[in-house]
Amino acid sequence: MNIYFKFVFLCLFLILFTSGTFFYFVNIEAQKVLKAQILDEISQQSVNSMNNIERFIYERVSDISSLSNSNILKNEINKPKEIDEYLKKLHKVNELYYSFSFFDANRKRLADSKDLDINKIHELKNYWIDIEKGKEIVVDISKSASAKSNVLHFSSVVKNQKNEKQGVIVSRVLIEKLYEVFEEIPYNKHIKDNLMIDLIDKNGVLLYSNHQSEKVLEKKYENLAPLKDTVNSFVFVETNQKLSFFVKEQGYLSYKGNQWTLIISVPTNKAFTPLIEIRNRILVLFIPIFFIGLLVSLYLAHRFARPIIQLAKAAQALGNENWNANTHINTHDELRILGKELSKMGTKIKNKIQEQNILNEDLSQKYQKIQEQNEELETQKNFIENQNRLIQDKNDRITASINYAKRIQTAMLPENDDLIENFSEYFIYYEPKDIVSGDFYWFDVVKIREKKYFILAVADCTGHGVPGAILSMLGSNLLSNFVTYQKIINPQKILYLLDKYIKDELNQENNQTGISQDGMEIAICTIDLDTLKMDFSGGGRPAYIFRNNDLINLKGNKITIGGVGYTNKNDLNENYFEISTQTLQLQKDDTIYLFSDGYKDQFGSENNIKIGSNSFKNILSNAQNIPLYLQKNYLENYFDEWKREYEQIDDVLVVGIKI
Repeated sequence: MNIYFKFVFLCLFLILFTSGTFFYFVNIEAQKVLKAQILDEISQQSVNSMNNIERFIYERVSDISSLSNSNILKNEINKPKEIDEYLKKLHKVNELYYSFSFFDANRKRLADSKDLDINKIHELKNYWIDIEKGKEIVVDISKSASAKSNVLHFSSVVKNQKNEKQGVIVSRVLIEKLYEVFEEIPYNKHIKDNLMIDLIDKNGVLLYSNHQSEKVLEKKYENLAPLKDTVNSFVFVETNQKLSFFVKEQGYLSYKGNQWTLIISVPTNKAFTPLIEIRNRILVLFIPIFFIGLLVSLYLAHRFARPIIQLAKAAQALGNENWNANTHINTHDELRILGKELSKMGTKIKNKIQEQNILNEDLSQKYQKIQEQNEELETQKNFIENQNRLIQDKNDRITASINYAKRIQTAMLPENDDLIENFSEYFIYYEPKDIVSGDFYWFDVVKIREKKYFILAVADCTGHGVPGAILSMLGSNLLSNFVTYQKIINPQKILYLLDKYIKDELNQENNQTGISQDGMEIAICTIDLDTLKMDFSGGGRPAYIFRNNDLINLKGNKITIGGVGYTNKNDLNENYFEISTQTLQLQKDDTIYLFSDGYKDQFGSENNIKIGSNSFKNILSNAQNIPLYLQKNYLENYFDEWKREYEQIDDVLVVGIKI
């Protein structure tokens, strides 16, 4: 086929392809933009709606929690009539609530702000089941017999001054109050008129629906598959029928939430209605543009075909090594320049062929030499790589062993259950210098003759890393033996025994030359959990107690437990040491700190100096007005800012408990 006809058909194809592609991608891009706008709008409003619900629930939970601490409800002396008057006054100033009720521990209604079912036993269902299981605050949506409507129940256990269950306070909010959260959602008309909103609980039960309200609390949501295999709080699902947005409840501030899910859906064809209008407008513009392009293409095909044919013949001649072929083109554009360049190119190719033959011979010789050099370099490279692999394998095995040792050491540290159960606040700031640590903490609760004692120890073993970790594990095991199993709670006696057994285990008595100086500095306190009397003994470590922002410094004896140089007083040796016991009557809100010397000995700041004991005391003093879990963050941030780019010189351990 002649180049001219090919050029014409090519132009027609390009016009059709370009126009069709343009129309297709404009249509796709318009759909993407519209879809992105819709998704962004609905997803944002979905998240905002769930946040509003969570805030609404949180505020009601906060109300019922505060109400459960009311002295009128907690006081066992108050009669039902006084409680009833209190609830009615409370109802008058809280119009959001439908009613307030107070039940005794046996579900008997003693008082109600609307005098509903007084002295009747509430049936055991809904929120009562969770309260019977031990929950103190329960949120529930269910049908209320007294209100004859779906109601939000907020219930909280009321305890007396002895922390015993006094009763249960329940507030009710009509479900319509929760529905008001959805009424002000600003969507465009295409979406808003077809919007489907559902609220479900963790079991899929329908709590609210704007399109099937008659099935609320009676039907489970049909398709929960998008929520089963994801931990994301927001899930978007698109099908041919509809767009669905799933928003999980995340909890608001201190309230963890009820694991509800908000589902907002819109039919796909309704959401993309504006796309049809955009597609029609594009089609109207496309038709005239297509015909104009067709005419222009036919003209250009005729214009450019002839000189191209001439150039093709000239190129064919040059390809047959006819370097003197006629390449003159009678045009005034780039094709004429191309013809001249073809002529020059023929001459240059002829010259280059001759030069290339000479160069090829030279390159062949050089290539042979380079090949020989490459073979030698490859041999050296393989040797170095083998040596590096051997070194890396050894490093990996050593690191893996140390990491496994860390897992063992971490497993030996006590769980925090005893701290949570017996103290209002606590923190443990534990930052080893290396993978494993020479510092360790130990605590346990020991029951002796119906009395409970809390024993806490913080120790700093000789060195850090693997040597210190081994000694720390020995010390932790000995403490478990003495305290947990032998019921020894006297801190002085514990330290004497610890000194003796460490020396025995490490054969210190046969190393008086100073070869083995292993030992530990340790502080131990025993707290009578009934009387709050504390006995303290320290081997090289003190204890700090802050009471009303004043520091009480209990200094330990200047000795090293298990080290060489001094012997236990009970061994009757002339170089014996003594361990003293200090007794302190603790008070409520006293804060006790036990710690190693890693924190105060850290170098840093602009002048590369230690933090020091006085600065450490000031740091703790400045932190007394904040909760202990924030004190931990305060200590960490101060330490990191002080250390800067300097290396951590020792393991760091600080334990704080609040009475």
